[in-house]
Amino acid sequence: MESQSAPSTKPLLGYWHIRGYGAYIKLAFAAVGVDFDYVPYYESDEAKWFQTDKPSLSMTLPNLPYLRDGDLEISEHDAIYRHVFRKYKPELLGKTINDQAQVDQFLTYWVKLNSALRTPCYTQSDPTEDNRKAIIEPFRATLDRLDARLATRKYHMGDDLTAADIYLYETFEVLKLIHESTANGWLNIKRVGESIETLGWFESYKKSQYYAEQINGDEAHINNRK
Repeated sequence: MESQSAPSTKPLLGYWHIRGYGAYIKLAFAAVGVDFDYVPYYESDEAKWFQTDKPSLSMTLPNLPYLRDGDLEISEHDAIYRHVFRKYKPELLGKTINDQAQVDQFLTYWVKLNSALRTPCYTQSDPTEDNRKAIIEPFRATLDRLDARLATRKYHMGDDLTAADIYLYETFEVLKLIHESTANGWLNIKRVGESIETLGWFESYKKSQYYAEQINGDEAHINNRK
């Protein structure tokens, strides 16, 4: 009688086969040093996702990305992102109650910015240079304030890396995709983003099967599709 292998106890992440919102969760797992199983959905899998897999998920808000972690099933990338840190390395969400509030504040802003930046990547059908600059312009004042804060700190919270800094990295990649010279004008935000790339866990992540180069889906008008 053939022996059957035990089912995996690793967390399982499902997402489209692009960086997109899933990259934040992959970065979180890399930062906490936890391996996970991954179900990539390719463009050809669209019917399978919507007709079979999505209806089979026993969650109130089935969507991509989704996470199965033990008896937990959740969607919404920022909720999954926070869960990974909270469960596996909570100090990256802040070491004290006050620090946690600050980290949450910065993280929430980067989450909102990420969503606001990605939407026009899909809806802006004529991404001229002026149009690209115009996407970023409404956020200039707040990004100026964040850049000024980082001028005197290694990271958002000083010398300690947090989930807010890791989220900054991928969102800054989106800023650069939209208009690189504008994004690079925030020198301290740029420095933090580049510093993430030098961390050992990030270098391992970039060499792994989980890393994807393409930032947005194929239908996006602003993309780094090869």
